[in-house]
Formats: sequence, C-alpha cells, structure tokens
Amino acid sequence: MKKINMTSKVKLAKFWGALTAIAIVAIAFFALKQISSRSSSFDNLSFANPSGGLGALAQSPGTVGVMNETKLYQHHSGFTFQYPATFSVTAFSDDGEGEVVLVQNTERTVGFQIFSLPFDEKGPLTQERIQKDVPNISMTDVVPISISGNDSGITFISNDGATPNREVWFIYKGYLYQILTPIGTQKLLERVLQTWRF
Repeated sequence: MKKINMTSKVKLAKFWGALTAIAIVAIAFFALKQISSRSSSFDNLSFANPSGGLGALAQSPGTVGVMNETKLYQHHSGFTFQYPATFSVTAFSDDGEGEVVLVQNTERTVGFQIFSLPFDEKGPLTQERIQKDVPNISMTDVVPISISGNDSGITFISNDGATPNREVWFIYKGYLYQILTPIGTQKLLERVLQTWRF
C-alpha cells in the first residue's frame, strides 16, 4: 500500500496560501476597477444544475455551460480537459514521483491545480482511506464523485489554510489525482471537470 504524499500537499498548501493572499489584493483592485464596467468573459457563465452540487455536475456528461472560448489541454498520460482560453497551463514535477498541473489566469488571480502521483490501490477512494494517511485533514461536505464515468473518487471542502478549498480526489489507472481550488473558484472547476476525459 502506497502512502499518500503529504509533503507535496503541504508544499501545495503553502503555494495556495500565497496565491490566496495575492488573490485578495487583486480582487479588491479589480472590484474597484470594474464597478463602472462589467465586461468580463466569465460574466455569462451558467450551470445546468443551479443547485451547485459538484457531485451531480461532475457526474453529468453534458456541456460546460458557457465558457466563451476554450482550449483543450492534453496530458502526456492521456487525460484531457477544456479550460478558458484566457488561462495558461503549466506542468512540472514536484521533486518526487508526483506531477503538478497548474491552470491559472494570473491577471484575475484565479485557477486550480492538479496533483497526480502513482498509486497502487484500486478505488473507490473514501474519506476514511484519505484520513488513514492524512489524519489531520479537514474534510466537510464530502460527496462521492464520478469523473468521466470513473466512480472512484470524492469531493470535499478542506480548511487547512487561510481559506477553504474545494478538493476532488480520485484514482484512475494506477494514479491518484488531487485537484484543489479556492472555494470561490469551485464553479470554474465544476465546468472543467464536466469536460474531463481519459
């Protein structure tokens, strides 16, 4: 049994803490700047399910609401997803066995990260299984989730840092995927997960 890599999770948590601080400053700046004009390419975004449940949205294979222009990201391991054309994607190793894919719009200070690493257990991944290796992790609003027809994951809200985060963890073909975004960006993550394919 492979232990879940918490060193990388701690590094990523510190990174997101810094990004959150930058986001607060940027949000204040942009809020003042956009009081007179609301012309953002994301103002028209909508969801098929207005109740906002991530589990239900990620399970539905439907379209992504309205993302004006998108790009397709193709990872070397075979998964793909669509993301807003105004965002950039960077992939890098985390100095261990894992890899980080960072999807962000630096001007708007929004985004999410995908951390993946080899994992020698089959799903489904459960809250109990995660807390076995990460006993101090804060997990609320825990819901089983299906990504691209794969029923081996969960989504939850974590509050281990300065701000709450939406996390999605799942296992697929020998890899554990941990997706993290600040709670204020979870709607974007919902849309992106609707386009995720293996």
